[in-house]
Amino acid sequence: ESYLISAIFILKAFVLLVTLEFDSVDDKVEFKLLFAPMASFVRAKEPTTLSYELADDDKDPKKVIIMERYVNKDSYLNVHKTSKEFLDFRGKMAQFKNLKIGGNSYYESNIGFV
Repeated sequence: ESYLISAIFILKAFVLLVTLEFDSVDDKVEFKLLFAPMASFVRAKEPTTLSYELADDDKDPKKVIIMERYVNKDSYLNVHKTSKEFLDFRGKMAQFKNLKIGGNSYYESNIGFV
């Protein structure tokens, strides 16, 4: 049991919080239609991805955030980001003119819970 507790404090997941702002609500709806199969792929085929979730902004109907958690940064860089599905998905995002993408990356502190 103490080994499990120690392992929890050693593991510091890599986290991305990606913000997207669209020109219109219609663009955001279209993006969500593209994101859904990507999220399904990640859940089924990327076991080192701990979570991959899209949330709507509660104040601006043209904004979303994608919250991504990986067992480590390598999993993001060499598994997720290089997959054919992700590269295809990113290519399809070019259809959204004036799309503003922002965000940051983090390592979890293991203070609190997810």
